[in-house]
Amino acid sequence: METAGESVLEEIRTIRKMIDPSTRVAAPRLFEEAAEEYLRERVLRARRPRDVKHCESHTRIAVRGLRGKLMHEISLSDLHRHVSERLSRDGVSGPTVNRGMAWVSALFNWAIERGYAAENPVKRLKKSRENVGRTRYLTPEEVGRLVDACRSPHLQALVVAAIHTGGRLGELLALSWKDVDFARRLIQLRAETTKSRKARIVPLNDDLATLLMFMRGGVAKAPEDPVFTFRGWPIQSVRTAFERARRRAGLEDVHFHDLRHTFASHFVQNGGQIYVLQTILGHSSTRMTQRYAHLSESSILEAVKFMRIAQG
Repeated sequence: METAGESVLEEIRTIRKMIDPSTRVAAPRLFEEAAEEYLRERVLRARRPRDVKHCESHTRIAVRGLRGKLMHEISLSDLHRHVSERLSRDGVSGPTVNRGMAWVSALFNWAIERGYAAENPVKRLKKSRENVGRTRYLTPEEVGRLVDACRSPHLQALVVAAIHTGGRLGELLALSWKDVDFARRLIQLRAETTKSRKARIVPLNDDLATLLMFMRGGVAKAPEDPVFTFRGWPIQSVRTAFERARRRAGLEDVHFHDLRHTFASHFVQNGGQIYVLQTILGHSSTRMTQRYAHLSESSILEAVKFMRIAQG
């Protein structure tokens, strides 16, 4: 039977744990040791080579700034110092810092489960300000020049697909024939291939459907076969080929991702709704999609006809 004295001592221990998080740490671990262990687990779960590179990069940067400290000893001030160094010394942008700190936050959540830390200080860290970013899009004339400048069929097909779907390069490269539904005119982007890790469906218009059917040809393709290939092999990168095509087309300051902006911009200019575009692009909020709202001025001006008092 527990005595009154033992009960008081237990209550004191409970209060101490609430005040001092270090008492809830079962296995103290240096930040760099925990980060390497976490990295090994993440690499095993990675589905794409670039995911591995991102994990390795985040690990290297975080360890450089926070090494030498036990996980449970890292404070909010330590994180502020690390973020400040990234912004001032390394000259990186706010969004880049936020991506890195999201990785550190995931590391802390993982460490808490293993008893390496008692709390996640990143949750109390204010995110760096993020700007919406650039919105370079191609005119119809520029689109024609770029498509014509693509010397290789696989690059030309990818460029056309990006312009007609708004898909990211990684999402398009991960497409299998099972993801293309010609009958329903839909393309499914699987959750494991998208940036948000959420599946989404994009419409398949006639132009792209015709191109994809031509690519498939009369030969039966296995459902798991990749849609975009080079000499029968899955494509890993088109950076060099795209850069050469861009130069041949005489286009300045254009990246492959700008083809996504091109799709979105022309979608809105042709009367498409912002909320529909948000769904197609897979934006979690309208904040990113609103960058294209100014392109629908004609639709806004058209709405003036409805701005009057109805007559009884």
